Amino acid sequence: MENKHMLFVISLLFFFGIGTLPAQDYNWLISSTNAQEEDMTVYNEVYLDDTNYYVSRDYLFMDDQKHYMRYFMSTAALDYEFRDSLPDGCYVLIALTRKEVEKIPDNLQNRYVVATGCFENGMKQGKFTFSTVQSPPFKKGRLLEDKPAYKSIEFVNDTVNGNVQEYFDTALYHLAQYQMGVLNGYFILASSTATLLKYYQDGVLIKEFLIK
Repeated sequence: MENKHMLFVISLLFFFGIGTLPAQDYNWLISSTNAQEEDMTVYNEVYLDDTNYYVSRDYLFMDDQKHYMRYFMSTAALDYEFRDSLPDGCYVLIALTRKEVEKIPDNLQNRYVVATGCFENGMKQGKFTFSTVQSPPFKKGRLLEDKPAYKSIEFVNDTVNGNVQEYFDTALYHLAQYQMGVLNGYFILASSTATLLKYYQDGVLIKEFLIK
């Protein structure tokens, strides 16, 4: 029954044009020069030393709901966020200090990418991604989550516009479609036992299904 349920979820993803998530599809940001040349996007590397570029949040005690948690269903992979406004450009945040990154081979640095995103005219533009990472090899530790988490959210002029996605490992957990800050399209919340499927038009719930 569980396999049948997951096949149904996968068929939904392809029907909506989402597809399944390639494992760590942000890896090219550091590890693949060819991919950078094809994308033509230059990413500025930001490290834990660069505290002017990011914030670290504790959502258990957070009152301000205007940030990403308004759109995501879990706090996994949101330990670090870029500040609300940064100088124009694209950024990749690596969860290491500059001194620590010197101890990591170049081909392993992609494991410590925790956020990516671009700013234009001081506003968030395009896809922002968040992920959990392993502790550096010279420190004791394990994955921050039992299953690594990956999230993405799309912006136009600081407003959510496009897909909001959450994965644990490579399995879909949450998908929501927005048009300029308003739910418009499909909302999916999936587990191994049930899937909640909703359809919105201009923020109005049109249909809702629970599939077990």
